[in-house]
Amino acid sequence: MNEIHRAPATAPDSARGPNRFDAVWVQKSLGVLRFLESVHALPPPSRALVTFAVMWAPFGGSPGEDLLVTFGVNRSRFLSLLAAALSPEQRDQRHVRDLKSALRDDLALSWR
Repeated sequence: MNEIHRAPATAPDSARGPNRFDAVWVQKSLGVLRFLESVHALPPPSRALVTFAVMWAPFGGSPGEDLLVTFGVNRSRFLSLLAAALSPEQRDQRHVRDLKSALRDDLALSWR
């Protein structure tokens, strides 16, 4: 858990190869989510959305039908909600802002 407190969830783009969003990345990202929730930087409703996005990241995102059934939104709206959920807030500590930004950027890349 200390690793989560010291560094962003993933390495920079240039440091990882084509399998960037692998099982290790998923586990680290889920650890970041647990940390963000523990410091009250991610409300429970947002956690379900972000967890779903992390789980589908290795596949380039989920099918639109799953988004509609699970969240009642289309892909575009889902991505907007995801970006909002992981947007750093001024009240967040610097480290929390960095974690949110890194995870938001990774998910945007994987879901494009």
